[in-house]
Amino acid sequence: MDYKLAKKLKNAGFVQRKWKYAFYYVEGLKNKAGEDMIVLYCDLDNFKGEKVYIPDLKELIETCEEDFANLRKYAQWEAEGGKYLGDAYEEEWEFLQKGETPEEAVANLWIELNKK
Repeated sequence: MDYKLAKKLKNAGFVQRKWKYAFYYVEGLKNKAGEDMIVLYCDLDNFKGEKVYIPDLKELIETCEEDFANLRKYAQWEAEGGKYLGDAYEEEWEFLQKGETPEEAVANLWIELNKK
């Protein structure tokens, strides 16, 4: 998951955990290649800037609760959920979100499920 998507989750209300070994992005913190760096929670006090929690796939699925339906890979990863709209012949869910990784697809589903 990249910084931009983690920030979207935070802005949508995803809980920012404070576990000792949780991973975070720190706004503006880059490595020599110019990529966003990931920092352990226990090291966060050493950095200035907004901290953004990076949830793992298990946590993303669990926080979708009963609204999570399935996750599969075709050309991209697809996460479905929300209300069931299908019938006996065709499975269809209210939301279908895609991503390059399973985490990205489920994060996008969580954001869609939690729009206010």
